Amino acid sequence: MNSLKNKTVKDFQAGWKGHVQSRLENLKHKNTNSYTDKDLLGLKGLLIVRGGTPSIPLICHDDSLVCRGQKNEVGLNAQWRAHMHKTGPVLRYFNPNTRQSIAPIGPIPPGFTEERARERKLEADVFVYAAGSYIDIRRNDLYPDIRSRYRLLLEALKRAFSAGIIRYRGKGNTLRSAHSCQEALRHRLNTVWSVVQYEHNLLLLDCEIGQTLLSELKPFDISGHPEWDTVYLRGFTARTRPRPTKVLIYDMLQKHGYPFIKIEVTLRSYYLKSRNLRRADQFREQPDIQGIIENELRKHWCNILKKAPNATDMLMDHTGCSTPQEILDYLADRSNTLTSIRRRI
Repeated sequence: MNSLKNKTVKDFQAGWKGHVQSRLENLKHKNTNSYTDKDLLGLKGLLIVRGGTPSIPLICHDDSLVCRGQKNEVGLNAQWRAHMHKTGPVLRYFNPNTRQSIAPIGPIPPGFTEERARERKLEADVFVYAAGSYIDIRRNDLYPDIRSRYRLLLEALKRAFSAGIIRYRGKGNTLRSAHSCQEALRHRLNTVWSVVQYEHNLLLLDCEIGQTLLSELKPFDISGHPEWDTVYLRGFTARTRPRPTKVLIYDMLQKHGYPFIKIEVTLRSYYLKSRNLRRADQFREQPDIQGIIENELRKHWCNILKKAPNATDMLMDHTGCSTPQEILDYLADRSNTLTSIRRRI
């Protein structure tokens, strides 16, 4: 997606439309010069078909997750701090004179300083963070990869080992083969690491619909910051025990440089624990994960559609759905996830 940065909506639409047209040209029958229902089935969800004419995609899916382990259990290298620096996310605002700590929301108050987690970038969109008694592995923007999220977490753990953060020694403190190391790390991932956050995203690629949605949801924002380009519907306020889910909608242009609107539903540790969804090997391919959490996603999507009737009408017009319930069914259909679409294509 880096190639999309700084491109206008028209640039994106033109490039994607060309890609879709190219795919359809390959599907075209030489004699009839037309497309059959079977031909278009492989492109379902990737494009909206109006009267047989392909249009740009409306919605795609994206996800990210965080896996956490305790420092005294994951097997840290003795020199791990030398490989990580305090450039990670802001943990809190701290006043060294009063010893007061506050949540890192908004500008830094006078007398306070930022306290950041230790961070190491392992590769693009793969980070290790360390703070307090725990260490996190975070994989962002998983949409380009259709492989199992569990496999991607294992690869991240192997990279942390190669970076000198995680150690492995065989019995008798001797080095073992690469296969033995991998299996040991796999066992460690399944026993001492836990998934503490899973983020499911919908990207509205039609800017008119997205901006309409954002403006209709503004009155329901709970953040108290109307000047932000983000609308929080749930889980904004810092609490001793945060809400099990966080729901927000924001304009990606200012933050990431992409001309889209994102609907983000984040399942936090309390929710995952209550549903017994903590083991890394439970997070396989994206369609399977979406199926597991479908009821929770539907609940929040339904709430969003009810609060934004004009955007809902626009979505029905662009998707051919006749009711909001059909939109929910479309979004929840595993065959419409980006992973399933890419596999068909």
